[in-house]
Amino acid sequence: MGRTPTEDRRDAADLESVLVAFLPFVRKQAGILSGNDSHLKDDLIQEGLFALCRSAGAFDPDRGSYASFACSCARNAMISYLRRTLSSREDLVDETVSLEDLEIGEDLLGIAEDREFLEYLLDRLTPVEIAAVDALWACGSVGRAVGTLGWPYKRVENALARVRNKARRLVAERDPSKTE
Repeated sequence: MGRTPTEDRRDAADLESVLVAFLPFVRKQAGILSGNDSHLKDDLIQEGLFALCRSAGAFDPDRGSYASFACSCARNAMISYLRRTLSSREDLVDETVSLEDLEIGEDLLGIAEDREFLEYLLDRLTPVEIAAVDALWACGSVGRAVGTLGWPYKRVENALARVRNKARRLVAERDPSKTE
């Protein structure tokens, strides 16, 4: 027999109350783990909240309190996310790449293609941005990068937009005449 609309509403209300109750914990942990990187913090908060959603169905009351379980799930998800995304950072620095796929513009490519600039840019990217760029360069298109990463299309697009903006700012810092 299927679920009734009342059961669905009750479950949604329960999930909402869990998310509201644990949001301060998730925000605090994300702040600690992100090291003042606001984009990374947002991504960690998202991972923590997704983990809370998943934890609701996996809780076993015989093993302890839900609060301990939920906090562990959220923190572990954030740490796992960092491990997954940080590993791609070292891979990117060693590759020779072109920034054409970032659509910076022909006039900026001369500056952007040198290795020093690339390393300087990579130092300013979040793990999410690095993973998105790495997937784009490896796959050749945003659509294929989305499939490779398993992320929503909008998340990949937003990460690449942040990379483009950072690259433009860095180019402007190095040579203001290139951005006019």
